[in-house]
Amino acid sequence: MIKIIAALSGLALFSLFGFVAAAAYSASESQCPDGSDCHDAVFAMIVAGGLAVIGLTLTIPLCRVIWRVIKGS
Repeated sequence: MIKIIAALSGLALFSLFGFVAAAAYSASESQCPDGSDCHDAVFAMIVAGGLAVIGLTLTIPLCRVIWRVIKGS
């Protein structure tokens, strides 16, 4: 049960921070190289991308359980 909760929260975090990273990437593309917020947008993109990867890693235990069930059948 804990794995399911962790996986669902991981997917939610991945979706949320993935969207933030994509928005920050778009902002950095429009701001760089001449905009004043270029470095802030790039930093936000990197941080949100890292948090999205952390959220995605929460789903690994559930993926292993699903793989074992499929492989065992």
